[in-house]
Amino acid sequence: MESTLSCQSSVVRCQLGALWFSLLAAVALVLPQNRASAAGGAKPNVVVITIDTLRADHLGCYGYSRIETPNLDALARLGARFTQAYTPVPITLPAHTAIFTGSFPMATGMHDFSGNKLPANGTTLAKVLRDNGYTTAAFIGAAVLDSRFGLNQGFETYFDHFDFSRLDETNLDLTERRGDLVMDEALGWLKQAPRPFLLWIHLYDPHFPYTPPEPYASRYRTHLYDGEIAFADAQVGRLLSFLKQRGLFDHSVIALAGDHGEGLGEHGEKTHGFFIYNSTLHVPLILKVPGAAPRVVAEDVSLVDVMPTLLQELKLPIPASVQGRSLLGLILGRQGPTVARPSELYAETYLPLLHFRWGQLRGLESGGWQYIDAPRPELYDVRSDPRELRNLYGAP
Repeated sequence: MESTLSCQSSVVRCQLGALWFSLLAAVALVLPQNRASAAGGAKPNVVVITIDTLRADHLGCYGYSRIETPNLDALARLGARFTQAYTPVPITLPAHTAIFTGSFPMATGMHDFSGNKLPANGTTLAKVLRDNGYTTAAFIGAAVLDSRFGLNQGFETYFDHFDFSRLDETNLDLTERRGDLVMDEALGWLKQAPRPFLLWIHLYDPHFPYTPPEPYASRYRTHLYDGEIAFADAQVGRLLSFLKQRGLFDHSVIALAGDHGEGLGEHGEKTHGFFIYNSTLHVPLILKVPGAAPRVVAEDVSLVDVMPTLLQELKLPIPASVQGRSLLGLILGRQGPTVARPSELYAETYLPLLHFRWGQLRGLESGGWQYIDAPRPELYDVRSDPRELRNLYGAP
């Protein structure tokens, strides 16, 4: 088994290396060497909040003025807000797998929202924490994260409870539980949860179709996607208030992330999954670590970096299978040479291949450049062309 995993890891590195070569061949870049050093600290509780289909540029704390997200904005002011965080895949199940395994889809085999299952021998954040004395629980808002896909590994409580006898496999992404109902279950569990605990709450509301409840439907009637985000923000507010009332907030590590963004018509993509432009790759990431000063971090980071960051804060060994790097040094504002490599902003989508027999897309982003390995390769300078409209590949 170790030999097989080693071979798989070598294949992943070779594939990533080939993509890096393509990017470097397209433009000469000097990659920043950012590293994180060891961090101390007691074992706090861990709260992971994922908000599905959440674009970074549709939150108040990321500069968007057409929405009110007071709870997310307040959390951002207390923690480290990463302005350049990216998902490795714009699809819910593989994106969450990347968060909870710290590994890219090529390593886990999780490329799609159905037809995949995380191998039973996979290493997850929940497994590591459970094995180190944590009580673990997850509360899920969509059928695409049902336990049958394997992401429940390590969670002693995994509230999904979807009736698959009534579901069409092709419509799993349309089967959801509203955020207030998810939060009701999570808060009920929290009232009696032994400590320390790992709690994961997944809010699916911003996912298409956009049907926010009142008063958000009326308040955001001309942009219902934002109404769904504002509703999700209110649910996050309920959680944060509960943690503060119970004296848990200050001694909890809180990680909040979007799993991927939404096309909203950019590049002709209404929702997500077909392309790997930054409209669906750029996500919000906020990490609050007890005792760390608030800061804004402009470093390129990936969602695979979340798991090793949490483990380093807890003083737990990072498994060899993890491909991400710890961001704790960036969160603590450490200066000078560090020991971790820069994030590899690999991205992919296999959805066009698996569902339509077209072709997969893979890409890399670094130093303000985005390279997409497509049938017609694409290269963008996202600093001067943030919407990726001018393909520079092969340009004189």
